[in-house]
Amino acid sequence: MKTCRLLIIFLFFLLSLPVQAQPPAPPPMPDLNELEPEQRRLLEGFQQSWQDLSPAQQQRIIRNIRRWQNMPPEQRDRARQRGREFFRHDEERRQHIRNNFENFRNLPEEERRAIRQSFRRFQSLPEGRRRELMEEFQRRSAQTRPPGFRRGTEEETPDREE
Repeated sequence: MKTCRLLIIFLFFLLSLPVQAQPPAPPPMPDLNELEPEQRRLLEGFQQSWQDLSPAQQQRIIRNIRRWQNMPPEQRDRARQRGREFFRHDEERRQHIRNNFENFRNLPEEERRAIRQSFRRFQSLPEGRRRELMEEFQRRSAQTRPPGFRRGTEEETPDREE
């Protein structure tokens, strides 16, 4: 009888624990040959390594390809230009840009929305006014940094004499 009570208590205890749901498995990705011709063309650079990518990586790439296909030509041109600008930077600066992007993605949606809205307002200003505001921002930023420090790195580091 005592064993039966302990067993019932144990079962109630197990049932009261939160259920740990497994994240849903991503749907299986199609073979490259099953994609539309335009998608295959855009994925040419991945042909050798496609099978080595995780399903999540494949899914992200396919999602970006579809997004690219839906972009108007002007938006594609801007994306190409930004990509070229990104790769003109040295690796340290590119990593800084990646970190900033990741930090932005980790912000709550309301903050991201507010930042985007502020950026749109800034972009709608005349070129001269934008330049004035950027110069003012740089002046104020320079006043808050200790002398000898440079911008553009994850952790501000003193300039080194070379």
